[in-house]
Amino acid sequence: SKEVFWTRYECDNKTIIMLLNTDWTENGNTKSITLVHPNGEYKTEIKESTAVKLTLQNGKVSEEVFTL
Repeated sequence: SKEVFWTRYECDNKTIIMLLNTDWTENGNTKSITLVHPNGEYKTEIKESTAVKLTLQNGKVSEEVFTL
């Protein structure tokens, strides 16, 4: 998982994926991930001290970033 913790759940006809960079060895590091879904791929980066919420609905992915 490249030191990225993730969890997935279904809610109101959406798939929610929460991602957290768990590599705290270096300030400001980032981890690249690729979400493979039925309609293609979605690439993003998760920076240290942030969480990313990906929402998959109707074949589209939206992203929210939360600073911890």
